[in-house]
Amino acid sequence: MMEKSVLEKIDVLRCAYKEKEQAYEAEHEKLQAYVEEYLDENNIWGNKELLGDVVQILPDSRLRSRLVDCLYALHDREAEQRAGQGNEQAAVPAGCRDMGRSGVCGMPQHDPEALTMIKCMAERYREKEQEFREEQKKLQEYVNGYLSQDGIRNDLAKLNELANVLPGGIVRFRLLEIICFLEEKSEGTKMDIKQRINRFNTENRPFYIVDHENSRYSLCLAFSFLEGEYKGFGQDAFNRYALGNNEPVTDKTGLFTHGSGYEWQEVFVKAFEDNPGIGRIQCDCEAGAFFCYAESLSLLEDFGARLRAICMDREKFAGLVSTALKEAAGRQCMQESTGMGGIQ
Repeated sequence: MMEKSVLEKIDVLRCAYKEKEQAYEAEHEKLQAYVEEYLDENNIWGNKELLGDVVQILPDSRLRSRLVDCLYALHDREAEQRAGQGNEQAAVPAGCRDMGRSGVCGMPQHDPEALTMIKCMAERYREKEQEFREEQKKLQEYVNGYLSQDGIRNDLAKLNELANVLPGGIVRFRLLEIICFLEEKSEGTKMDIKQRINRFNTENRPFYIVDHENSRYSLCLAFSFLEGEYKGFGQDAFNRYALGNNEPVTDKTGLFTHGSGYEWQEVFVKAFEDNPGIGRIQCDCEAGAFFCYAESLSLLEDFGARLRAICMDREKFAGLVSTALKEAAGRQCMQESTGMGGIQ
């Protein structure tokens, strides 16, 4: 068991960390909403020069990265047109909004007051991000100090307990790497792995983990075969997305128009896009099931439990589904408009 004083200190640091993280994310959401509305109303999505002006005043963020991608797509489209690769007018590349729209204000132009507002909101975002990074650093330094004590780095019980009380992020990810290393080198872990998988599968239904006995594990959700209380698990969020886009919930054959394994993959990747561990997971989904693989059991246990918790929060999961699928649709439009094909 971890020392009570350590748990109390981590709880204080964790609360501060989560508070700053939420404030930081809230500023990003406000900035994103304002910028997207501004670009819509002033017909700027398809104008490389005006869009570049906005990119220059944005802080490093998911929003800025998305707009930079749009700039590259616009540049490529112009290059193709100059090379005479098609006389037909190409569609305006799309990001996460309706970037192909013609706008409502005629000729694109900047609103000086709006640019000033974006600058102010960008500075506010930077301040909140800095506050969050400072709390993240405090937590990391304390955890590293605790791990430096004699014997702690080799105590799997304490390390797992520590992982359970840390918030998601780089600090917890590094700890999971240590746990994974110890698990792989320890002897006689096969039975322990089986017990862990059984425990996960019991506590996180309808998700389940499979040991492929080749140093690889898979996290699964075969929703085509769900029955009883889990029948239709998570489907409501995809149906709400369809209705929000004025699409039918089911097609002529009675099958749902949204909620395939491929769309679950988009949601999964979006949920953990800021977690470095997502790069260690490979997805191999089917129309009726979500599957992902990794060499770390701890990583899949962590992501699986957290994804289920999100799914159980009806409104949070609906918001995640909407964001993930809108961004996926935007990327597909961009790829089609630049001749790169659909999402793979």
